[in-house]
Amino acid sequence: MTNTAAGRWFRPGSPTYPEDPHLALAHDNAAPSLGVFSVGTSIPSLPANVYTFAPVPIGRANLDFRYVTTVGEIICYAVSRNQRVLLQLVSAVRLKVEGIGPGACGDPATWAFSPSAVEFER
Repeated sequence: MTNTAAGRWFRPGSPTYPEDPHLALAHDNAAPSLGVFSVGTSIPSLPANVYTFAPVPIGRANLDFRYVTTVGEIICYAVSRNQRVLLQLVSAVRLKVEGIGPGACGDPATWAFSPSAVEFER
């Protein structure tokens, strides 16, 4: 979806096929009420897998991807497999992502990317 975090994101400089280095932010096809991070091989802090969460329509934790529209705002996701993920729209066509380990999202003032965060583009 244009101007949101939802949809397919590509690792800069990587071909669009195979899909391994890329990222999809969507809803689960079998359980559409769940949000899904479909992670390929480009995020060292988040092993390749599918990570689900229960999306919400407002706030900065577990925000449905279609509502992530504010450039620069960090959003935290407490996802399956005991992981947390930080996500930020860097621009309308760039996205930053990083896995930050287990636990609850907690205080937004503590959310920060490390130099290991990975950027994707549309």
